Amino acid sequence: REAAARAEKTAVPVVGVPTPADAAAPTSETIALPSFDEYYLPYVDRSVLLSGVTASDIGPGKNGMVKGIMVTDGLIRGAWTPTGGIVGALKSDPDAVEAVARYTAFMAG
Repeated sequence: REAAARAEKTAVPVVGVPTPADAAAPTSETIALPSFDEYYLPYVDRSVLLSGVTASDIGPGKNGMVKGIMVTDGLIRGAWTPTGGIVGALKSDPDAVEAVARYTAFMAG
């Protein structure tokens, strides 16, 4: 501990290399990811990713379909479909609505 504290005090900044003090505060942006996205599908136990939404809200359902997902701070907080809207904790969240609009605009080109 003492050696680490000493090294931190004597660290010489290098031009062009950011320091922890330069780091911006993290933002809480909500993003919409498409159906069958690899952020959700590869895991056997997906519960660690879910917050305010259940696996049955996203899928795969009985027909094998998987809805798009809404991600905030690395957690899946909702699901969405182009025709069914948003389900889960973000159902009436304006950031989630905007995220779906951004994704839709991106896909439209």
